[in-house]
Amino acid sequence: MIEELQGRVAVVLGARGAIGSAIVDRMVKAGASVVAVDRDPVPDDTRVQIEHLTVDVTQESQMEALFGAAKSRYSRIDIVVCSQGIAAGGP
Repeated sequence: MIEELQGRVAVVLGARGAIGSAIVDRMVKAGASVVAVDRDPVPDDTRVQIEHLTVDVTQESQMEALFGAAKSRYSRIDIVVCSQGIAAGGP
């Protein structure tokens, strides 16, 4: 069970997927501010404690910008969840 996360800041990579979106939901319910990150745009969400960013995790410059923006806005990052999937090539 997730502890109380009031006042914590979380970055969730892969936030649009089934696992990532469930993690975002649980963290928000526990009181965290969440930076929800995915390669594809995340559908509109009106919950004020969620900031959505579109980032390709395979691009180092985009990842640096993501964490810089999150630290700039929230002053810190307490939790990072990597729930994105990365596939290399086809069968």
